Amino acid sequence: MKSFIRFFAPRRKKNYEIQFDSSAVTLIANESELEWTFCWNKLVYIAVGTLDADPWFDDYFLIFKTSKSDELLTASFDYKGCSELFDYIEKEYLSGLDSKDRLANCTQRASKILWPPELAGRPVPEWTQAEK
Repeated sequence: MKSFIRFFAPRRKKNYEIQFDSSAVTLIANESELEWTFCWNKLVYIAVGTLDADPWFDDYFLIFKTSKSDELLTASFDYKGCSELFDYIEKEYLSGLDSKDRLANCTQRASKILWPPELAGRPVPEWTQAEK
C-alpha cells in the first residue's frame, strides 16, 4: 500500500498550532480546524525532515508515522507549540540526542528517523522519494 505525505505549510495562509499531552498530539489550524491527531501509543516512528525549499518557506519538519494511517503526518518547527513538542519528545522518547542528529543546517531534502532506537538513523523512504 502506498504511503502519502501531508504537508501543512504557511503557503496555505493558515495559523497552525500543535497541542499535545501524555496521550495524544493534535494539529489545529486557525484555532479550531482539526488537521490531524494521533495517540502516542499508535506511533510507528518519529523522524525529522528537511526540504530544499527557499528561505521563505518552511523547510524543517517533525514527521510522524502511525499504525492507524498510511500517511506521514508532518508539523513544521515554525508552528506554535512545535518546539515544546520536540522538547517533550526528547524527554520522553530520546536519550542524549545530539544536535547533528536533527539535520540542522541541512539544505537538501533529507530525513532521519529518531525513534524507535531500532530504526534510528534511517531515512524515511516516503520523504526521500517524494517529488520535489
